[in-house]
Amino acid sequence: MELAELALPPEPPHVIERAGRRYERTRRLPVAITRRGAGAPAPGARGILAEYDAPGRSRLVVLAGAERVMAWEGTALDASEVDVLPGGGPTADE
Repeated sequence: MELAELALPPEPPHVIERAGRRYERTRRLPVAITRRGAGAPAPGARGILAEYDAPGRSRLVVLAGAERVMAWEGTALDASEVDVLPGGGPTADE
């Protein structure tokens, strides 16, 4: 997914139009945000994660924090395009 330049309000709207496509919100999830890594953006401590679908495989993901709103644009993958690695336990230290 690529970071998309969008002017959005702090509350992600139900519909976003971009580059001739109409994206409709399919999920809205309030989240607590923890910044990890050098150079990671700082949207704020709390925000809204929103997912949007457009006809075909076009997708948008929006993270709206108190300090910054960011959006990523990409393409949904089919199950045949994803490799699922076997596992049985956590992969990261908590």
